[in-house]
Amino acid sequence: MGEIVGAAVVSHVPPIVLPPEVRRELNDGEEIDLVPGLHRLRTEYLDPLGADTFVVFDTHWFTLVEMVVTAHERRTGLYTSDELPRGMSAMPYDIPGDPELARTLERAAQDHGTWITASDDEY
Repeated sequence: MGEIVGAAVVSHVPPIVLPPEVRRELNDGEEIDLVPGLHRLRTEYLDPLGADTFVVFDTHWFTLVEMVVTAHERRTGLYTSDELPRGMSAMPYDIPGDPELARTLERAAQDHGTWITASDDEY
């Protein structure tokens, strides 16, 4: 495994994943400020670090007893938000994964008494 080269707490709102024309339509013809800010964060801070893996911790996961990490080589499908299905419905995604990293996180957490499950369930 490598090393942690950076970390950030980043704001997000559902519209950031919408196509630009849809975001502008929802915002009186203007881009929401957060999107250019996230692009700037990437180009000015993340890209220069040369990281090959990004780990995203998302507090919107519906689990009460443990943290769940995806352990897929690749995860694809359609996503509908259970928080905001009107705004995020049947959105396609295709993201690479790292099963080895997921299993390493799971083992490291267990060694410290923390509950993390690496899940490769296709559903």
